[in-house]
Amino acid sequence: MIPGRVSIYVATEPLDLRRSFDGLAAVVREVLRQNPLSGALFLFFNRAADRCKALWWDRSGYCLLYNHLSSRYTSFDFRRGRWFRHP
Repeated sequence: MIPGRVSIYVATEPLDLRRSFDGLAAVVREVLRQNPLSGALFLFFNRAADRCKALWWDRSGYCLLYNHLSSRYTSFDFRRGRWFRHP
């Protein structure tokens, strides 16, 4: 279970979501300049912003969450770096 108080980092550039644990951890280290073992939650989106992966370290190993977002509800606008709701 992810604790209630955790730092969340959102990648503002789309990413190839075929990457797994090690590939996403490398992006966290090299692009975001953060420590993937810090306990923070790192969110990544594909180019269409309709799929999301979250990487989190829970002291026993990486946890990888994957979600297919319903486009009729929300999307992530990479240019503005924020979520928006479709009418």
